[in-house]
Amino acid sequence: MSGGSAGEGQGVGIVNGPETQGKGSVPEGEASQPVWRLLREARERFRRGENDEAKAICARLLDEGVEAREVFVLLADIYRFEGNRALAEDMLRRAAQAPPAVGGEDTGKAAALARPRQIWLAPPTPVLWPTAVGGIVLALAAAVGIRWVPERFDWFGLNPFDLLLVAAAGFLGAGSLAASGAIRTFDQELTEVGPLEDFPLWLYLLLAGVASAWLGALIYAWAVWLKGELSPTPLAYLGALLVLGGVIGWSMGGGLVFWWFGLNLLWESALVGWAIGSMGSPREWWQR
Repeated sequence: MSGGSAGEGQGVGIVNGPETQGKGSVPEGEASQPVWRLLREARERFRRGENDEAKAICARLLDEGVEAREVFVLLADIYRFEGNRALAEDMLRRAAQAPPAVGGEDTGKAAALARPRQIWLAPPTPVLWPTAVGGIVLALAAAVGIRWVPERFDWFGLNPFDLLLVAAAGFLGAGSLAASGAIRTFDQELTEVGPLEDFPLWLYLLLAGVASAWLGALIYAWAVWLKGELSPTPLAYLGALLVLGGVIGWSMGGGLVFWWFGLNLLWESALVGWAIGSMGSPREWWQR
């Protein structure tokens, strides 16, 4: 995550901002629309793990006098995630006293979180290991099953049943890891801006996989290195694909068809499985 643990300097800059006393909600009409756009952007950045960017947007709103309930609730969520108990509780106290921002729907979330002790009641969402293990077993079964596909099937030099099983292995492997919560969701890990800062990372990986799965893996590793931190997700994802690729290579005899079409198809189908599996992921409180 780009945010990391909140430092004292970061927290003080927000906590010591303008006092809530005497401030109202943001103005009615068109002036309130940019506020809600900024609030949505800040919340989305937090969901993607961009804590520093989300806090910067909140600080900007507070500096402009927008001391609305939603701003303090978001800051409480961020500090809760970072483990900064004192700042999280202070933000919740401010949220309980602040008015909602005009121009958007007040969901009442701040009121529900007004008691500071509630911030620590929700335990981490456990990984659904039966889903992860079951999916990996099915993916390995598909990979091994290639070995027993009759050779008489041929389509322009390729065996369509082989390729179907390769795609199933990648889809089931990555999809089960995402659906179980063992790896970060697709929108968390791959929607950040890619290495060239023009398109999301998943688009780089998808296009690179058409040419070579190895190129896609290198770009992913490069993006992780640029981010400056190594989470378990890329290790688990690339490790699972490496194991599946090895089994598929053994099943297909390790020929040219495997090294070109097999690995590339495994890479592309895994990205699709990751995206779809993420829809059923047991997300943490701060992603909901």
